[in-house]
Amino acid sequence: MKKVFLVALALGMVMSIFSATGCSSGGADLEGKRWVLESYGDADNLTKVIDGTEVTAEFAKGQVNGSAGCNNYFGSYEVSGKNLTFGPVASTEMYCMDPEGVMDQEYAYLQALGKAETYEIKGGKLLITCTGDQALTFTEKFGADLEGKTWVLESYGDKDSPTTVVAGVEVTAEFAKGQVNGSAGCNRYFASYETDGKSLSFGPIGSTMMECAEPEGRMDQEYAYLQALDEADRYEVKGDKLLITCSGDQVLTFVEE
Repeated sequence: MKKVFLVALALGMVMSIFSATGCSSGGADLEGKRWVLESYGDADNLTKVIDGTEVTAEFAKGQVNGSAGCNNYFGSYEVSGKNLTFGPVASTEMYCMDPEGVMDQEYAYLQALGKAETYEIKGGKLLITCTGDQALTFTEKFGADLEGKTWVLESYGDKDSPTTVVAGVEVTAEFAKGQVNGSAGCNRYFASYETDGKSLSFGPIGSTMMECAEPEGRMDQEYAYLQALDEADRYEVKGDKLLITCSGDQVLTFVEE
C-alpha cells in the first residue's frame, strides 16, 4: 500500500538528486523505448528489483523520465559515443511503505544514475555502468509505443483492398499494462495482449452483448474486427498510424485520436 505524505510537482518543491551537464548528442538507440530496471548495485553482485515494483527510464531529446519505484522522476542526459551522464534529476516526494525496501531501492537507483559513466545495449538489454563498480541493468519493455493512446480504426480486411469503417461508427483500441479495451462499434470489448518485438497476440476477447441495428453493416463490421484481432500476428507504428497484420493477409489500420 502506498501512503502519500507529500506530492510536489512544482519545480520549486522537487528534490534535486544531482547536477551535471546539458543537452544530448547521440543516444538514438536509447530513445523510443521503455526500459525497465532488472537489477542494480555492485556490478559483481547485483541486487534484483523488488517484486511488485517497477523502475523505468524513457529517453527522448535529451530528457529522461520514469518511475523510480515510488516517485516519478525527470531530468536531462547527455550522450557522447557510449559515454552517458545525467543532468539535474528531480522527483515527486511521496513516501511508499510497501513493499518493504522500496524507498531504499529508489534512493540507490537515483544515486546510481548520478554516477553513470557509460552505456551498452545488447539484445534488448541496457547496461549502464557507474563509478564505484556500480551498474544498472534494464530490459526493453515491448509495446510501449502502443500505450497511452486511443487508436481509432480507419479500415480493415484484405491488405490489398481494405474496407473503410462504416460512416458514423467509431471502433477504438486502448492498450495499457497488458490489457486492451475499446469500442468494437456497438459493444465494448476487452482482452489481454502480449508483444515481443513487433509480434502481437491477443488473449480471449470478451465483450458486452448488445445488438445495434443501425447503421447498416455495423454488426458485420464488429464481427470482422474482433475476428481479425483474434488472428493478429504483428504490428507496426508509423507516425500516427498503427497497422496490425493478421492471418490471411488481413490488416487493421488505426489512426491516433
